Amino acid sequence: MAGFTLQRLFTANSDEVRRTARQLADKLCAEHPVKADWHSEDECLLSGMGVDGRVHIGEGTLTIEVKLGLLTRLFEDRMKREIEHYLDKYLI
Repeated sequence: MAGFTLQRLFTANSDEVRRTARQLADKLCAEHPVKADWHSEDECLLSGMGVDGRVHIGEGTLTIEVKLGLLTRLFEDRMKREIEHYLDKYLI
């Protein structure tokens, strides 16, 4: 599977970052055929047809990993831009 990884450093407190990550996961679920499964406060697995992903909140770093199947690779640039735009807008 092809895909991409995005990492953002943050200076906000972890609760604010968790809230931003949850809102991003909710947005992705609302706009794309994926579902979010939070395994802990700091880790979420995303899954859908041709898409698997992981959101992880670490010490000062938010990491988003996305793996794409053959058909969903066509939308890789769009998905990456959408997530980057959201993080740039809401993550301090």
